[in-house]
Amino acid sequence: MKVLVFGTGRFYQNRKTEACFKKTEIIGFVDNDQEKQNILFEGLKVYSPECIDKLQFDYIVLMLKDVSDVYKQLRELFVAEDKILSYADFCRITDLDVKEATGNNDELLSSGLKVSVIIPNYNYSHYLPQRIYEIACQTHKPSEILFLDDCSTDDSLKVAENELQKYDVPYRIIPNAKNAGCFSQWLKGIRLSKNELVWIAEADDMCELSFLETSIPAFLDEEVSLSYVQSEVIDENGIHSGFIYTDYTKQLDEIKWTKDYVNDGKHEILSYLAIMNTIPNASGVVFRKSAFDGIDEFLPKYKMCGDWFAYIYALGTGKIAFSAKVQNYHRRHSMSIINREERNIDFILEQLDIKEYLATKYIIPERIRDVFVQHVLDEYERLYGESWQSNETVAKKAGEVLEQTKKCISQFTFAQNVPRKRILFVIPDFEMGGGQTLIIRLANYMCRYHQVFLYNARPYLAEKRIEKMIMPGVTVLESEGTPENLAYFIKKHDIDIVNSHIWWADKITYKALSLLPFNHVKYLLCMHGCYEMLINNLDVDCEFECLYKLILKRADNIIIGSEKNREIFNHVYIDESKISRVYYGYELQNVPQKKMNELTTTKEPFVVGLVARGIREKGFEEAIIATISVKEIIPELELVLVGNGPFIDELKAKYAANEFVHFIDDLKKPSEWIGWVKNFEIGLLPTYFASETLPNTIIEYLAYGVPVISTDIGDIKNMIISEKKAGVLLELKNGKPDVRELADAIKSMYFDKEKYAEYKANTKLLFEQFKMERFVEAYYHKMI
Repeated sequence: MKVLVFGTGRFYQNRKTEACFKKTEIIGFVDNDQEKQNILFEGLKVYSPECIDKLQFDYIVLMLKDVSDVYKQLRELFVAEDKILSYADFCRITDLDVKEATGNNDELLSSGLKVSVIIPNYNYSHYLPQRIYEIACQTHKPSEILFLDDCSTDDSLKVAENELQKYDVPYRIIPNAKNAGCFSQWLKGIRLSKNELVWIAEADDMCELSFLETSIPAFLDEEVSLSYVQSEVIDENGIHSGFIYTDYTKQLDEIKWTKDYVNDGKHEILSYLAIMNTIPNASGVVFRKSAFDGIDEFLPKYKMCGDWFAYIYALGTGKIAFSAKVQNYHRRHSMSIINREERNIDFILEQLDIKEYLATKYIIPERIRDVFVQHVLDEYERLYGESWQSNETVAKKAGEVLEQTKKCISQFTFAQNVPRKRILFVIPDFEMGGGQTLIIRLANYMCRYHQVFLYNARPYLAEKRIEKMIMPGVTVLESEGTPENLAYFIKKHDIDIVNSHIWWADKITYKALSLLPFNHVKYLLCMHGCYEMLINNLDVDCEFECLYKLILKRADNIIIGSEKNREIFNHVYIDESKISRVYYGYELQNVPQKKMNELTTTKEPFVVGLVARGIREKGFEEAIIATISVKEIIPELELVLVGNGPFIDELKAKYAANEFVHFIDDLKKPSEWIGWVKNFEIGLLPTYFASETLPNTIIEYLAYGVPVISTDIGDIKNMIISEKKAGVLLELKNGKPDVRELADAIKSMYFDKEKYAEYKANTKLLFEQFKMERFVEAYYHKMI
């Protein structure tokens, strides 16, 4: 394919290495700039447009941001319409589709990720042709465009209609009867959008045609709530300033925004967004719509800083992803909202209001306490040229926020992180299990406040989806799985605290500490039920009998999750002051709810589910037998079983004829099972697993308002029953759950709507004991 390239400027320079150009033969360039004509550019001649009719080519590719004038010019020169291609059309013709461009291939195409684009507009008609072109011609095409006009006094509505009808993207034009303001328009667009992903593309900004192609793949991780790209400032005429926002964010970190990253949302907030708005332009952001659930209560009160609040709100339960490629152009001109209003005192007061929200909702680390409020006060002095103390309203509000921050820090010792502790977590393996999940969640939380390392005691046991749960703030050490290797890292990183979980991690930790000539390292051991199992099954690990007493005596503190864990202390004396019972913790996650219509044609299914490690003792088969027995009575019942392994494979073959039994055994994404839990009407755990202590499954059921039916083993009774009940507890009979009692409990919950509603309401109350900050605070006390 022979092509002429129209344009030799920045637009072409930024894309000339793309695969579409590698598949074609460029025979020359065309430019309206007379100074460039008739010279060599990249070894090829630059022609004037008037010479085009003398050249032989298949297509002329318009490598310009604004193509409308050039398109008209070429048609007047009698260039055939079907020979003129925009960059987006050129990409499609050369098969540079989403599959190739993103590098995520079939996964992205089959993910069903669709984007609704919201264009809020007020009197920007002269920017609309270019803006709508850029949006409609994205290489990852949006599924719909919502044009929201806020009572413009120019011809925006007419221009929008004329432009939108040129493209094959479904659109709606929604004018306001009266002016509502920027963030009310955001809420309106979010509410009316049909898709899970939302791009709020302000009418006066600009972008690359590959903006969505760059930002969308991050959402293949179902925990990502917000994905954004690097932005450059342009003026009101579209002239590039050369000012990229790394020049703004470098005051916090000179390196962070020079490369792509994915981060835990709360970590991003507590390290960066709590100090200042590090995402200066909303047009460079794509959101997961569900991350905004409940934001209507807060956003309408903001007139200027609502974007900053929206980012913080969206990241409260999800991850953030960033691309360092400049894909968005933020127009700064005399008519922009910020330039018009940032000298309004409300601009400062709104920032302080956001700080107050942060100080109330989050545990602000001591290490940012001084800059947390001061950054806003510095802004005041920059804008007004006077001391912030001279403004009584600002001074009073700042004082209140600072007092709230100090009070919170004083209540949580783990937030008192000057200096930060160096904490090493030793995990038995990176395989699916409640203990392993807990350790990773604990490490992820703690890295917001301290320097955290993670060591895999058995590196040959690792699942990718479990490794993906680990946040970038946690340093994963290169494990060789030997005491010598672990001791090396303890010494190299000058570790203050080592925390091991589960026997195999305890064993290697003890051996590593024994190799070190110093003993200043604090050692915290956390039991998960292994010790009482191993003392009765010594053949499982031949080293257990000779080592367990030494290990327990070496530990400075021991954490148990259940009174059941105390059984081992019948065999070895440990001072009671070293032993503490601490309940586990969990943070809500913005993992999208799975679609039941992918499993069943039942219109309104009553979903009963079980999530656990795929072993016999977790009660999978008992759950199947019980639900089979009640299926005739409850026709809409569907059973979802989440777990994998050889035993699950056996069950799939054995119960293949039961179409209402659904096995979810091929999870690939971190925390993907949460999406299924969100469908459950009842959460089952008819377990008789010997090491059962405080199953994370029960905590997750409670977290998402799912009433529980479980067996009475470990500390499950206290998890779901206090003064209130969040479910039904079944006694084990001869060491196993009674299938008939399990079936009766399912029927009772289904038919007794009042009792079911009571259980469901109580899940929130019972979950309170598992709030992550309570768990971490109790845990950290034992660490130090």
